[in-house]
Amino acid sequence: YTKEDRESVSKALLAVGLGGFETRPIDTLSGGQLQRTLFARVLLQDADLILLDEPFNAVDAKTVGDLIQLIKRWHGEERTIMVVVHDLDLVRQNFPETLLLA
Repeated sequence: YTKEDRESVSKALLAVGLGGFETRPIDTLSGGQLQRTLFARVLLQDADLILLDEPFNAVDAKTVGDLIQLIKRWHGEERTIMVVVHDLDLVRQNFPETLLLA
């Protein structure tokens, strides 16, 4: 990997609250840390379309709030975001456009 690659990874991890985790083995991460790592991967991909399936499973309330802020940031950048979530209160509070499948 190049120096720029390593710097990009460090910035992405810092953005999701995992600064300093660059060399930590993935199998040592908690559920919340793993979800944050997956969000960092999305940051690195810089995609216009983001698909997230139950991104808030196994994470605490603070992590949910932090990850929702990232989703809102991506929305503000005019990216298309599709999220599968089963917590209807969370959906009502944070996702302005929804499709309910029953």
